[in-house]
Amino acid sequence: MNNRRMLGLFLFFVAGFTLLQARLFVLMTKNSTAETAATQSLYRKTVATHRPEFYDTNGSRITGAQGIEYAVVYPKDDNAYELLSYLDEQGVEMLLEGMSGTSPFVVPLASSPEEGAYDLVTIEQRYAQPQPAAHLIGYLDYDGKGVSGLESAFEEYFSQNLTHTVLETQVNAQGVPVSGAQTRVYEDGYNAAGVQLSIDLRIQKLCEQIADEMIVSGAVIVLETETGKIRAMVSCPDFDPSDIAASLQAENSPLLNKALTAYNVGSIYKPVLAACALNAGLSASFTYECTGTITVDGQSYSCNDGTAHGVVDMEQALVHSCNTYFIALGQQLGASAVYNTACSIGANRRIELWDGFSSASANMPTLQQLGEYGELCNHCFGQGKLLLTPLHVAAATNALARGGEYIEPTLIEAVGGEKQSEGRTARIFDEQAAAAVAEYLQSVVDGGTGSNAKPSLTTAAGKTGTAQTGTYNEDGTERVVGWFTGWFPAEEPEYTVVVMTEDAGYGFESAAPVFAKIADEIARRGY
Repeated sequence: MNNRRMLGLFLFFVAGFTLLQARLFVLMTKNSTAETAATQSLYRKTVATHRPEFYDTNGSRITGAQGIEYAVVYPKDDNAYELLSYLDEQGVEMLLEGMSGTSPFVVPLASSPEEGAYDLVTIEQRYAQPQPAAHLIGYLDYDGKGVSGLESAFEEYFSQNLTHTVLETQVNAQGVPVSGAQTRVYEDGYNAAGVQLSIDLRIQKLCEQIADEMIVSGAVIVLETETGKIRAMVSCPDFDPSDIAASLQAENSPLLNKALTAYNVGSIYKPVLAACALNAGLSASFTYECTGTITVDGQSYSCNDGTAHGVVDMEQALVHSCNTYFIALGQQLGASAVYNTACSIGANRRIELWDGFSSASANMPTLQQLGEYGELCNHCFGQGKLLLTPLHVAAATNALARGGEYIEPTLIEAVGGEKQSEGRTARIFDEQAAAAVAEYLQSVVDGGTGSNAKPSLTTAAGKTGTAQTGTYNEDGTERVVGWFTGWFPAEEPEYTVVVMTEDAGYGFESAAPVFAKIADEIARRGY
């Protein structure tokens, strides 16, 4: 090969190499390549996982309504220890543990440091302090799975629609944050629509506040009379779903949703029996002379404290809560009529609010048991084997307020944006029968045993009750369940309210005043 050809070949390779270098330089300076390189040095960490939220009927958040401020910490930054004065005990443990590693992390702040001193982010918390409707919502286990209440009932839907709060920053090859690099916190995942409840957060919070002031152990339920939608459900005492351990050994079973638990009902059952009698064609003018006791099949039953009410008709019997009258009325009706009426208000079943979430089952004596010695007599004034949850009582009372038409209470309005069906309805009492009992129940509030339930800003109708439980305190006194159930306004009902108290005295003294305050506050605020 001559020198000329060798020189040409050499120049060809030099030109090719030069072109290759130029091409590499162009590629390295392109934005897309630079971004790819940056991506390869990005550190990402999930610092929080979020379930879809619960909302009230007005679209307000019931969960996820509060956030906590977090500080972003870099383990190689010795200034991070200055954060110790802004942390609680848990935050201190998290900081010390995180500083032993190499990756950025976040710690919750108990108080806010000076502005600009640290990288701060706000992370949405599942539960507020305090958490509204805690017994309805329920709580999560250590792994973030629902184990009670609606959290458990909707576990499958929520677990399939999680979002994540991600911390992102640029790090070098050793995983150490690059000097001057900015930290980004963002949400990752599809933000699915949550679950909308019929709860009105304004009424819920109001009832929780009143119950906290006036009830040690018990429950409150508020139904919208026209629709049967649950606008508030309260169980006392409350609990913190973020700290379940604190409630496990506490008194009065704070984790139990007492609004969905079955109890002895006492005299609040008498309006049901009155409506049953009128529905069966018995006259409201049916009278009975109360001497303070009545004897049936050799067994004696008494009114409270053996009070003799004299000759009473149905209205007077409700006003004075006369046990002997309703025992005599039950004898006129017979076991079959009483049994069928009880079943019509759901006394033989649960009230289903969602798949996997319902009231406890009511306890109803069988037809055969009602025909046996003594059970029908006890049943007629709300004692014996009969147990109802506050939700059952609310539904039965609501039927009277609605002119005899029963509507199944509902709680879930929409799931994932999809509207749910309304509660089923059924006529269980003749309209005239229900109207007569409603009138009598207004008399109970205006001048009878329910006078402590009389609100000052509106009218009301309802019934008190005090149920024996057959259980006793250490001092030998019997534990009783106090009740008031009714609605307001009396003539054009808007809300049906049930108040139940445990071991706090007679219903007229423990439950009726709670009803009055709830009615007045709702009326005053125009909810």
